[in-house]
Amino acid sequence: MPLPTRSKEPVHIRVLRLVLSGLMGALLVVSKQAMSGLPNIEPVTLLVILFALELPRETPGAVTVFILLQGVLYGFGLWWAMYLYVWYLLALLAWLLRRMDNALGWAVFSGIYGLCFGGLCAAVYLVAKTPAFALSW
Repeated sequence: MPLPTRSKEPVHIRVLRLVLSGLMGALLVVSKQAMSGLPNIEPVTLLVILFALELPRETPGAVTVFILLQGVLYGFGLWWAMYLYVWYLLALLAWLLRRMDNALGWAVFSGIYGLCFGGLCAAVYLVAKTPAFALSW
């Protein structure tokens, strides 16, 4: 007797989505590593935005794979706690703005998010350290 499932999708479609999420997460890690030697080039934000727009159901899985692999590669330090909300927030905001079809608008959104990235990361230090430490971050 087969186990009950909540989804009406066939199993092969669910497996395809799972594999696609894993590959997308791996692409995030590889693109970050490949560009790590070049200053101020960060493809992860662009890819997360594109994933959220084109493959919204697979994006949370891809972000999860990316976050876990970053922890494995660099260690699960306090910085890693930031990743637990920063990348999901980016995907959510991109999905909420999915109707925007202006390239300049997406560039401005990406730039503003990049500028806010440090402030979003400082929230962890505000809780885990001191307000002065968070402000210096």
